[in-house]
Amino acid sequence: YSSREELLEVALHEDPIPVDFDDGADLRDQLIGIAGLTLAAFASPEGIIPFRAFVDAATNPEVGDLYYGKVAVAHVRYMYDLTNRAIAEGRFSAIDRPTAFIDALLGGLVMHVLATPPDKRARMTAGASEFVRDHVDLVLRGAGYDFGDG
Repeated sequence: YSSREELLEVALHEDPIPVDFDDGADLRDQLIGIAGLTLAAFASPEGIIPFRAFVDAATNPEVGDLYYGKVAVAHVRYMYDLTNRAIAEGRFSAIDRPTAFIDALLGGLVMHVLATPPDKRARMTAGASEFVRDHVDLVLRGAGYDFGDG
């Protein structure tokens, strides 16, 4: 690697969650897929890396610039595009901006991992699909999602 920054970028880089949806997949199904993969990524042994980068970014501008500017931006853009599209399509009756929705969705997943002691992670991941479904439904209800239309 030609620099520490290049090494750090390679170490931190992850493509946005690779979710391949059928053309007919509704928003709820898409969010359940994204949330399931996100929870699994954060709960994995390597899942601590983004948390460490976030903490280190507070005191190390080099890490912060790299993490926010080159690593996190693709993930954030993906979620904003998905949420803005749903808002534009009238899928939510209670929100007109994406930030709080995204923070609730992803923040709840992160807190679930952080609040689970390491010795209980295996049990947490075994029950992840039920938690993810319930969590996504809770956030969608808060945004005024019409479950009748999908």
